[in-house]
Amino acid sequence: MITQERLKHLLSYDPETGVFHNRVSRGPNLAGEIAGSPGGNKDRGYPHWSIVINGKRYFAHRLAWFYVYGEWHKEIDHIDRNGRNNAILNLRPCTRGQNNINTQRSLVPISGFRGVCFHPNVGNGKFRNKQFQAVIHVNKKRISLGYFYTAEEAHIAYVEAAEKHYGEFAARHRLALEGSDEKAGRQVIAPNN
Repeated sequence: MITQERLKHLLSYDPETGVFHNRVSRGPNLAGEIAGSPGGNKDRGYPHWSIVINGKRYFAHRLAWFYVYGEWHKEIDHIDRNGRNNAILNLRPCTRGQNNINTQRSLVPISGFRGVCFHPNVGNGKFRNKQFQAVIHVNKKRISLGYFYTAEEAHIAYVEAAEKHYGEFAARHRLALEGSDEKAGRQVIAPNN
């Protein structure tokens, strides 16, 4: 693995823009040019910037953290979920689970809301007409948050649980509740029975 000293010898980093430049010419990469190239798969929700040093490919966001703080973290989260915004104020160390919580891509169930499952056959006993179940995953465990009459009510319960369990990484889920996430605000269409 590269040392911080070697990294600073080869590259300069602007913490405000998150952009690396070559300090020295390295093969076809000339001194002064922007270092690295875009990569990742936008369809999978995580485009990123990577830089090759001594034949090894590094994610620029990990290099940025290492460059500034001298600490190597395997997981670095982009707070704004833009994988190419490597400004130091947009980065934070995290666990794999926290990083997954803050990803762009998320499956949205048939209810149209994250954390909400539609159960058309629930209709007897105490759950009568409560066809929407709120669920959350914490530490690889699925937790039921209860059954609700509407998808919106279930989603509110999910967002409150996300706040409790995910803390600062729940920002994406708060946005969904506020209606600024187009996936969360999709119209609920129940399947034909």
